[in-house]
Amino acid sequence: MKTKQSLAVLVVFAMTLSLAAPSLLSASAYADTQIGVGTGVTVPQGGGAIPVIKAKWEQDYSGVLEDGDPAHITPGSQFLPTCQYQVYEPVKYCIVVTDEENNGDVQQAWVDVFHPLRSWDRGSFKYEVPLVKMDDKAASIALVTAAYNAGLITFNPRYNLTDVLFELNKTTAKVWCGDGELYYEQPAGTYTVSAGALDFNANPSNPLNNTFEYVPTTCFAVDNTAINYGSVQISHMKVVAGDTVFANGDCKMTVRNLGNTYMNMTVLQDDMGFGKDFSGMWNVEYDGRAGHIVNSTIYQPYGGQLGGTPLNPRFTTLPGTIPHSTDEELDFSIHVKKATQTGQFAGTMTLGSVIVDWCSVPGSNC
Repeated sequence: MKTKQSLAVLVVFAMTLSLAAPSLLSASAYADTQIGVGTGVTVPQGGGAIPVIKAKWEQDYSGVLEDGDPAHITPGSQFLPTCQYQVYEPVKYCIVVTDEENNGDVQQAWVDVFHPLRSWDRGSFKYEVPLVKMDDKAASIALVTAAYNAGLITFNPRYNLTDVLFELNKTTAKVWCGDGELYYEQPAGTYTVSAGALDFNANPSNPLNNTFEYVPTTCFAVDNTAINYGSVQISHMKVVAGDTVFANGDCKMTVRNLGNTYMNMTVLQDDMGFGKDFSGMWNVEYDGRAGHIVNSTIYQPYGGQLGGTPLNPRFTTLPGTIPHSTDEELDFSIHVKKATQTGQFAGTMTLGSVIVDWCSVPGSNC
């Protein structure tokens, strides 16, 4: 009896094993797929990879990002002088930079700015502008996108907008910006900007360079709103001398160059009511000059040596080149050749200016 009972137990145990086996096989058939992936890391010698500047640009605060080219016709940035005495044009300098070892971050970034080669500053160093990191991802992407749409950005040749926006979105690259100024009277022309960065291992980046244009612009102010020739004698030239003291209402005409170029003054006057003689010649003529070391130029009413008409006026360019950042005297004269009556005469004078190429100035050695 004991033998039969033991056999029965063994049979039951064997049946249990045979029933369990299919469920084990079923479990392995439905296991998740597993794929082996290799890993690697580099511990560099000497501080690791250098930071990389992927893009850079400049913009102003005009709302259109470049007041010298608001329609964004010309690639790159173009800026205008303010044409206001001692009021400067603010410029924002920006770069996109990344570093492999520090999740895209760097220790510091900057730009060095150089004057135009073809100017009185002859390509000299202007200033260095330290840059500050932007931590707002959305604002950084918006800033880059707006600058790109305006045609302002210079890219490192290995990268493009898609790459830059991807890295900014992943925060593996950052935008750094800093503010500088363009003085109202500093030279017009092409400025070079060289960007650099330093990572946390003191590795400097390779520079990324671009240029922007400070658009040649003449503008000026005068300290008097009228020329009073006073009492004159017929057929005698009457001179009203200016001076170099910019003082409103002193009756001595002074012009202040507020642009970023050398310039000549231009002038247009009417006949003040003196009219013409029987032969068609004007009864009055004028002359003028900037400074006192050049001869004056005679000009007729409505312009030129022979004069024009109210419907065809021509500005006359006065002799005397006015350098940047200069207050200069303006001398004017009147010659009344004939007057059909006595008393008061009045008219209008319009002043303008034209650019003088600095390289055409004697002694520039451009």
